Amino acid sequence: MELDIPWKSLEEYIDFRLKGRGVTFKELEGINSLTVPKEYERYTKGRLEFKTPSKKVELYSSLLKKFGHDPLPHPVAPPETTAEFPLILIGGKKSLEYVHTTGRQIKLLRKRYPDPTLEMNPEMAREKGIRDGDWVWLESIYFGNKERVKFMAKFVEGFSRQVVAVEAGWWFPEMKDPSHGCFDSNVNVVIPGDVYDPMFGSTNLKSVPCRVYKV
Repeated sequence: MELDIPWKSLEEYIDFRLKGRGVTFKELEGINSLTVPKEYERYTKGRLEFKTPSKKVELYSSLLKKFGHDPLPHPVAPPETTAEFPLILIGGKKSLEYVHTTGRQIKLLRKRYPDPTLEMNPEMAREKGIRDGDWVWLESIYFGNKERVKFMAKFVEGFSRQVVAVEAGWWFPEMKDPSHGCFDSNVNVVIPGDVYDPMFGSTNLKSVPCRVYKV
């Protein structure tokens, strides 16, 4: 990557990361865990510095202003839905059983949470002929019917009629093919990588116009 990396070895880099703990990588040999007592209000004792240009908590971000962005938070209008794509997708929802992509192969966790779900408003779902527990297709405004992913409908009372939410990281260890179905219920399939937040570079996983229909 042609980066100017100042550390000559992995051990030297780890020593750099441990510098604030007053211990070296060599001294950690044979130790399984390192516990440091919590110290509150370090900023009042000169032992904590906020990582901002002013060294203070910044509600008005001087760093964002430096790069030509609005330094203050502001409301953003919801995305423009269409007659074809009337719903708004929230991607990347988490469940208590799994951490990102890990855990689907653990039988106890899979028994507690067996399928990838799409949360939706019950009234809106019934209008589309979808029942709680039905498998549904999800398509986004970016790809239309060229790309689609599958989830199990889960009714949530009080959920906004216009919003649906899905989880990330699903794969199926019981499938024998090498990919284990990792694209079957993967929200990334219907969200392009070149649509991202101009300030932070993060992919747009939320506020995506979409449509849902029964498998």
